[in-house]
Amino acid sequence: MAANDTKDTLEKQLTDLREEFDSWKEQARGRAEDFGDDVSDWADDAVEQARGTGRALRARTLDAADVVSENPTIFSSAAALAAVAGIAAGILIGQAMERHRRWF
Repeated sequence: MAANDTKDTLEKQLTDLREEFDSWKEQARGRAEDFGDDVSDWADDAVEQARGTGRALRARTLDAADVVSENPTIFSSAAALAAVAGIAAGILIGQAMERHRRWF
């Protein structure tokens, strides 16, 4: 009798554990589906934002191209000024590096 009671108790506990495990599986499945939906929504939002950014960038690029084509002298002057500033900065940095090397 005691063996049957123990067997019945163990079978009941095993059944309870299986039911609890199945409940956990369902919860995990539901959370995974929710997470998948959230990720999908985030990806859709990111794609829309990227498209909007691309459109805005394209529009600004066209605006800049229009300005350059309408004012080529200003653009070439600005480019020349930037080149001169870059060369001057390079010379100054090069001289500073030479002084530093001489100390060694």
